[in-house]
Amino acid sequence: METPNETELAEYFGAPPERKDETIEFALDTATFRFDNGIESFKVVISPFYNEFVLEVAAIKEQQSVLQLKLRSVEKIEIAEEPQEAAMIRIHHGRSESYIHTLACSFKPKFQMALHEQYL
Repeated sequence: METPNETELAEYFGAPPERKDETIEFALDTATFRFDNGIESFKVVISPFYNEFVLEVAAIKEQQSVLQLKLRSVEKIEIAEEPQEAAMIRIHHGRSESYIHTLACSFKPKFQMALHEQYL
């Protein structure tokens, strides 16, 4: 999986990663980022070696799960070049001969997510 480096992801999420194994490089490890925007709390798990991306979203006030997403065939994660308040990540997933799914997520000021099916 192609992904930003650990420092870029930590800066984007505003939280240091919890690593499974600090002795190996990020590309071979699993990193968990936990953060919130005051409305929702987030847990993002990225495993570049296994092409996995997990996103869990919970409403803070209601203490209720809003979303659980587990993708196991991610090709690429990228941080969109936008101002930090409106920045988003794009997850490229589910490629076939004719299309690819792109999932766009922004976390601030409020969580938003959109799934796009793009034909090649």
